[in-house]
Amino acid sequence: MKTIVYKLRKFNEWRRGDIDEMPMTPKEIGVAIDEVCNRVEFLEDVIRQTILNNLNLADGDKCTLKDLKDSITFDLDELLGIECTL
Repeated sequence: MKTIVYKLRKFNEWRRGDIDEMPMTPKEIGVAIDEVCNRVEFLEDVIRQTILNNLNLADGDKCTLKDLKDSITFDLDELLGIECTL
């Protein structure tokens, strides 16, 4: 993952004009973006599952898993399939 992030940062430097030579081909850029997107989706799934497995630690504003909850859009009712009507 660090290698992919490094490559994308170099590409961004090139895009901003900070370096002259394009560090990747368009195909390599697309592959790197896909890999990062896949990793982000995987990590979000793992975070959600961790919260679900530890709900007793994920309640309230001072909970152990608050930073994880805040790092993703986490709607427990939606995740559990509970329909809330007010």
